[in-house]
Amino acid sequence: MPSHVNRGHKRPRFESLQQTMDKLNDKLREFPLPGRVVGVDTVTIKLAPEDCSGQIEVDPLETMCMDEYNTHQLSFIRLFYVKDRPRFETIGE
Repeated sequence: MPSHVNRGHKRPRFESLQQTMDKLNDKLREFPLPGRVVGVDTVTIKLAPEDCSGQIEVDPLETMCMDEYNTHQLSFIRLFYVKDRPRFETIGE
């Protein structure tokens, strides 16, 4: 998930997609997935403004999006893999 780069401000600002991908690929090089990547997905959720004031913790399996919360949107990346030997794969490079 993109890092929140200006905590405490009225309008949240997050790192760019490229910064997020660079950090993800650094992590994948250091801690390879225990298998082969079979898919990459981006999920966008709506947030209420008050949810952006502190640490945002989102469990994508338990997150509910409310239609009245349309001020802010947050996108995060999900990786799907088949368990196998580590392949040391990165995404989008």
